[in-house]
Amino acid sequence: MKYGLHIASVILHRCSSMKIVEILSHNQVLLQPNQVKVLFDKDPNVLKFYLNHHKNITGCSYPEKNVFKYIALKNPQILLELEKEEKLSTQSLGRRLSKKNNKTYK
Repeated sequence: MKYGLHIASVILHRCSSMKIVEILSHNQVLLQPNQVKVLFDKDPNVLKFYLNHHKNITGCSYPEKNVFKYIALKNPQILLELEKEEKLSTQSLGRRLSKKNNKTYK
């Protein structure tokens, strides 16, 4: 495939949630951080699916701190769920964001 999936991955995050899950489950696609943020805004369950998908492909958890900071600002409860499921580590979020999240979790 000269153009197929590589070109389609640029607009994949704009598809429906079911279509994203279908494409990710059949192909090894890695998305850019901005695309992952859109997945989170669209449906947190799709984000969780993508983080599992990323871990299966690369063998390590998702490394992009900007995405985690975005999630922490938008919905700290989901960030806590992802940390409990060991999909990410919040140790490197920074002092201010960590303090804000600690207040939320109490």
